[in-house]
Amino acid sequence: LTVGESYTFVTTAATNNATRFSLQFVTNTTDVNNNEANNTFSYVDDQNHIVALGVAGCKVTLYDAIGRMISEQYADSDRWAYEHSLLAGVYLLKITDKNNAVHTDKVIIK
Repeated sequence: LTVGESYTFVTTAATNNATRFSLQFVTNTTDVNNNEANNTFSYVDDQNHIVALGVAGCKVTLYDAIGRMISEQYADSDRWAYEHSLLAGVYLLKITDKNNAVHTDKVIIK
């Protein structure tokens, strides 16, 4: 497909070919790989604290396995940690950057 050229689609299945569908090209696109949330890393340290790196300026939300929100904070530095005691189990760490791109990690506390 080339900018400035027109294309015609023809079918025998429809009686009104002019309004069957339209094709629109735009110059602004989104990129799922170009966001700060994808540049994060999370882990459990030796004291069973959940730690996330690369989160400066991001909203960090921690959920338990049934979806209850445990913590929601804005990270003001590149390192965020939830340093309160947690029961053994599975947790979800949701990291939202300033462009509302979301990255979610599953974290297991043993």
